[in-house]
Amino acid sequence: MRGDKDGLGVFVTVLYMGDRPMLMKDTLKCGGTTVKFELIDIRDVDFDTLMAGGPGDWALAVLAKGGVERLEEVLEKARGLPSPQRERLVVQVGVFAGL
Repeated sequence: MRGDKDGLGVFVTVLYMGDRPMLMKDTLKCGGTTVKFELIDIRDVDFDTLMAGGPGDWALAVLAKGGVERLEEVLEKARGLPSPQRERLVVQVGVFAGL
């Protein structure tokens, strides 16, 4: 379990979707506040791991390792969803495919 001794921490994850290698720092300092977060490059995430999740994860799977080559699997999952979830997923996949 992540967190402080009471398990009540706030955790932030940033999902990087850029074309270039990720060079961001995992800390943001704003005056007296410092926020530390986990950085994940979407290209390092396994396609099958995301496909095991829900529709939002399926949309992100297009950007994951091997996702472009397996786009048809994502669209097949979309076909099984009721409206409006199906349309939402197709739009998300279209947006992410453009990235």
